Amino acid sequence: GVLKKPHFSSGHIIRVGLGVFATADFISISKNTTISGGWDSTFTNQIGASTIEDPIGTYPNTLVTLENLTIRNNPISAGLTNSGILTLNRSAVINNKQGIDNEGTLTIINSTISGNGTINSPPSFGGGLDNTNSTGEARATIVNSTISNNRAYSGAGIYNSSTAAGVVILQNSIVAGNFNPQGYGNDCEGGNGDGKFTSLGYNIIGNIGMYNGAVYSCKGNWLATDKVGTQSNPVNPKLNALTNFGNDIWIHPIKPESPAFNGVLSNNCPSIDQRGVSRPQEARCDIGSHEFRFISISGHTEAAGATLSYSDGTIKMITSLANGNYSFKIPETWSGTVTPTHPCFTFSPASRSYSNLGISQIEQNYKATFNTSSDCADISALIGDDNQGWFGLETGAST
Repeated sequence: GVLKKPHFSSGHIIRVGLGVFATADFISISKNTTISGGWDSTFTNQIGASTIEDPIGTYPNTLVTLENLTIRNNPISAGLTNSGILTLNRSAVINNKQGIDNEGTLTIINSTISGNGTINSPPSFGGGLDNTNSTGEARATIVNSTISNNRAYSGAGIYNSSTAAGVVILQNSIVAGNFNPQGYGNDCEGGNGDGKFTSLGYNIIGNIGMYNGAVYSCKGNWLATDKVGTQSNPVNPKLNALTNFGNDIWIHPIKPESPAFNGVLSNNCPSIDQRGVSRPQEARCDIGSHEFRFISISGHTEAAGATLSYSDGTIKMITSLANGNYSFKIPETWSGTVTPTHPCFTFSPASRSYSNLGISQIEQNYKATFNTSSDCADISALIGDDNQGWFGLETGAST
C-alpha cells in the first residue's frame, strides 16, 4: 500500500480508519514510520483500534511506532516481527501462530498479547513474545501491559532463553495465565545465565516454573513489589476473558478482586490505559493494560421506597429516594438483572437485564402502578405545590 509509494518518505505518519484490513501479504516497514489506527470517518478522533489481519515486520535500524491497532489471525507466522526500534502502544496482538518475534529493540505500552502460540508440534517458543537474536541483543521493555492465554512448549508467555536470549524489562505488567504442556515455566523462561529479566516493580508473574525440581525456569531480579508465583504456588491474576470494549479494542479486563487492582502503589504509570481511560480511576493505578473502573446504573421508579435488587457476586439491594430516583455502582463489564419491588406497587418493566456493561446506564426508569389489591394506602405528599413523593403505606405502618 502506501508504504511502497515512491512519494512516501521517512518520518511520515499513516492514519488508519476503523475497520478490518487484510491483503494476504506481509507488511514490511523499511522507513521510520508511525502507523496510527482507530480513527473515525473524518480522521478527527481516535475512537477504537484498526484491525490488521496481515503479519507486520520492521527492518533493522528503522524507528517505528504502532498505535491503536489489533494485529490478529495470522496462523502461519508471528503477528509482529521486529528487527528495528519499535514501540507498540495501546494495541492488541491476538490469535497468531506467535504473538511477537523480537530481534531488535521493542517497547510495549498499554497493550494486550493474548491467544497466540501453538502446541501442535514441538518445539515452539514464546507464544506471546520470543525475545531472541542470534547475532545481536534483543531488548524488550514492557509497561502496563497484559500477556495472558498464550501457548508454547517453552516460555508460553515470554521466551528469553538460549544463547540468543536478550533482556526483558518489566514494569506494572501482567504475565500470567499462559499454558505450557510440559508443566513448567508456564509464563516465562530464561534468566539462568541465558537471558535477563529485569523488574522495575509492580508486576504479576503467574508462574516462573520449576525445572528438575531445583531451578526456576524464569529467573529475574524480582522485587518486593512484584507478585511472583511458582509451579507449586502460582499467582492468579483474576482476569476476565478477552473482551472487545468496542471498535476492536481487545483487553483482558481485571476483576475487582484482582491483585492488579490498585496495585501500583507508586502511581508511576501512563496517564491512560489501552482504551484511553484515565489512570488512576481509584486511589492507585492498576497493573496491566486495563484500568478498572466502576460505572453506574441510575433512573427512577416513580414510587418512593422501592427496593432494587441486583447481584455482583452477592445479592445487593438499594432503596429509591422519596422522589423515586435511584443510583448504584457496579463493576465495569458487569452482567446481571435489576428487579424493583414494593409491597404496594408493581413495576413495568418487571426487571431489566444487562450484559457486559462498558459505560454507565442512565434513565433506567420504571413505571409504578399502585396495587389496589394490596393492603396499602395510596399517598402522595405535597409541600405547597411541590410533590415530595408517591408513597404506598402498608396498613399498620407509620410514616
